[in-house]
Amino acid sequence: MRLVTWLALLLLLLSLPAEAARRGRSRSSRGQGVDLLASNVGVSLGLYGGSLLVDDFQVVRAEESLYFFGGWIGGTFHPRPGRISPFLALGTEIAAVVPPGNGPDGRGSAAVEVVPSVRFGVSAPSDDAGHWFPDLEVYALGGFRIPNHIRGSAIRLGAGISIPAFARAQYKWIKIPFIPWMFDIFYDYSPRHELGFRVGYHF
Repeated sequence: MRLVTWLALLLLLLSLPAEAARRGRSRSSRGQGVDLLASNVGVSLGLYGGSLLVDDFQVVRAEESLYFFGGWIGGTFHPRPGRISPFLALGTEIAAVVPPGNGPDGRGSAAVEVVPSVRFGVSAPSDDAGHWFPDLEVYALGGFRIPNHIRGSAIRLGAGISIPAFARAQYKWIKIPFIPWMFDIFYDYSPRHELGFRVGYHF
């Protein structure tokens, strides 16, 4: 909880100059609509699937791997909105974890995995939606995996890239942007030292 409190204070301090600049722009452009590019807060959403690559320092075979199907929800903060902007996102990953047939618990039952996490990196806003639906995000991530009946607790570290501009291109070409445009890789620091990957949709 102390970490969350300090992050909240950091967000508040960083937002003061950006908010002052945003108000100045809004006063000078009244009657011209909302300037999404200048907005320094937003919503972050994602859907993904993935699996483990390494478990206990050993490469995992496909038939023995854990699989993940879930999503991410959070809020983003851009201290200096611009064409290339640093950002910080606070949120939670929630996923169904599906073990192999016999499963670590002997029943093969799935579990819900919850990982409060933080993401930070750089973002390139789009012309029409600004940082609400950017063209590109490159980020690092960190979090804490809450234990469940399949896996214990762990510290999560990772990095990823999301290219929502590819979703726009798909919509223009085929009208259904179904090809994933996000990829990340993560390491869960626990006695098992797990390394995994995820692909999906994220902005």
